[in-house]
Amino acid sequence: MLNVSAIPLTDISPIWDDGFLSLSKNLLSAVTLDDFIKKLNRIDACFAGVTRVNLILNLGAGEEALFYFMGEKGPKHLVCAKADLYFSREQAIVLPVARFHNRCELLAAAGVYEGLHSYCQLPITTARSHLGGVEFISPAVNAFPMETLAKLTQLAAIVAIALENVLDKERTLEQANSLRLERDSCKILVDVTNAVIKLVRIAELPRSLFSILQHHFAISSLCLAEYNATSDSFKSYLVNQQQSDQPGIINHSCFEKNCLQGALGHSEPFFIYREQGHGCDSSCRFSTQILPADADSSCILPLRYRGNLLGVLILSHPDADFFADIDISLLEQVAARTAIAMNNVQAQQEISNTNGAREKTIRVAELEPNADFSSIIYQSAAMESVLEKVKLVAQSDCSVLILGETGTGKELIAQAIHRLSDRREQEMVKVNCAAIPTGLIESDLFGHEKGAFTGALAQRIGRFERAHKGTLFLDEVGDMPLDLQPKLLRVLQEHELERVGNSNPIAIDVRLVAATNCDLLSMVKNKRFRSDLYYRLNVFPIELPPLRERREDIPLLVNFFIKKIAKRMRRNITSIPADAMKMLVSLPWYGNIRELENIIERAVVMTRGHVLNLSPDELMPLKGYHKIETLVYDEPEQALFKGGNGQSDGVEDERQTIIDTLRECNGIVAGERGAANRLGMKRTTLLSKMKRLGISAKAPQTPN
Repeated sequence: MLNVSAIPLTDISPIWDDGFLSLSKNLLSAVTLDDFIKKLNRIDACFAGVTRVNLILNLGAGEEALFYFMGEKGPKHLVCAKADLYFSREQAIVLPVARFHNRCELLAAAGVYEGLHSYCQLPITTARSHLGGVEFISPAVNAFPMETLAKLTQLAAIVAIALENVLDKERTLEQANSLRLERDSCKILVDVTNAVIKLVRIAELPRSLFSILQHHFAISSLCLAEYNATSDSFKSYLVNQQQSDQPGIINHSCFEKNCLQGALGHSEPFFIYREQGHGCDSSCRFSTQILPADADSSCILPLRYRGNLLGVLILSHPDADFFADIDISLLEQVAARTAIAMNNVQAQQEISNTNGAREKTIRVAELEPNADFSSIIYQSAAMESVLEKVKLVAQSDCSVLILGETGTGKELIAQAIHRLSDRREQEMVKVNCAAIPTGLIESDLFGHEKGAFTGALAQRIGRFERAHKGTLFLDEVGDMPLDLQPKLLRVLQEHELERVGNSNPIAIDVRLVAATNCDLLSMVKNKRFRSDLYYRLNVFPIELPPLRERREDIPLLVNFFIKKIAKRMRRNITSIPADAMKMLVSLPWYGNIRELENIIERAVVMTRGHVLNLSPDELMPLKGYHKIETLVYDEPEQALFKGGNGQSDGVEDERQTIIDTLRECNGIVAGERGAANRLGMKRTTLLSKMKRLGISAKAPQTPN
């Protein structure tokens, strides 16, 4: 290494020539680094031995440097570790090919030093800072004697001045570009704000947004999808260059779970590329209608306001790399303003609806709990009669069988019996006979010993033992396996049980409460339920009326569910539309209280103001809802007609009789005026025959 400061610069000036001056002038006129490296590599005019010049730019106090060189197709740059380069701040580095070692793999792969026989590097330093170093590559041996080195040292001083000038110019251009982009961004945001500030309907927004964003970014299409929390779907407004005058409206719910799954899981923009696929079938409406055929990249912007998802904004562009170069923060600000506009429109709509319905609402009142039945909401005479029975039977230890349709509150009645009994200080153990696998229900009820069967790794206390001195509630008792019923009967009669794998009896004191929605008597006739167990359970039956038979309780239940659900969801709902309440009272409610609660919960989710968002139009489909017939155990099928030999007179006679009877009864199957009563059979039996014979109650027909 040679100390540059040791060269007397007073002896160098005579070696300046026209080529040297021309090179210096060109370097000082360079504007960009690419232009600078191009001009610097025209050095052969004054240094015939030098064929290539490279720049090493110091990136500060870090361990990396920027390496600029001329590639085959023009200027290139690589980020390299300083440790892999010959890098000096003060000394000239002159090396023959024998001592030169290319330690940087990136530079070796680029062929930067191909044909090198002599290497020279000089530091480039100005009065302000150390900029890096300049490399001179020569294919000649011993190409850098003292005279040439002295001339290159002066050139390095000029390179330092010119390079500092270029870097200052680039910083100035960068600042100017930044200011220009900031100005353009402000203009875009102002345009978007002006477009949304007077927004009245969401359908007006997509066209305005597309006009602005298409002008600034040349997007090919825009889709604004409004989210509906109730249906978990999107109402999409699609605008492209062909539909710029009038946006197309697409109602669909096929892509929010699949194509938008990744986008909706984050608050930041989500990008999809055609070449990478978008996670859904190529024939779905998201690919065929939302994403244009000429779009190679799309950006999905979730529209959220105060944490609530209002929709998504989908922008598409024909360039696959477009969104990699764009300012994403600007798109996020566009999305934020769009979300605010959508929220304002929805709020205005709700205010309008509230003002229009102010005089047509019923205030949600607080309920006064009953001292004995705090968890049961009622005022009907039917429920009053039921609860009187509950009070009576609660003081005894006899078995209780609770009957009623699904969703009528059988478990609440069981809890009330336990709470009013002398066993209330002990545990009430609940068993759902329909939810336990058949092979495990015996072990679950009676317990088992360690090693009683495969997998019995430890002793288990059954639910009967857990309920000792307390109450055992057997829900869905009609689903108990037939082979287990004798064991249950013995426990109830003898008040003792045997664990699986142990023959020693264990005394128990349990009060049994059972519940079912099945017709147990019919099951007994059909030999699907043991008669002795039925009579043992049916000591004190309590039949719960369906909700349609206690309609005066519906307003109380509605108030209760609104208060309960609104509190859980942190909503303040004070009233309900009177028309909606009237409709709720008139509905058949085949799902009973459970169905009513689900309807109210959906309405609370949709409500943004103080009035429950539930319109009679939304309830109308439930008005014409027909009860879904569930599988019940019925008596064995019998033919309507039998001949003298006991054989059926034929399917056609049976079919014709059913059809004639249905016509006489105007298609009514059940009830006193129904066809089943007239034919002397159960409703379920008649329905089974009708299904088998292909007869419709609404339009009974004879075969052609």
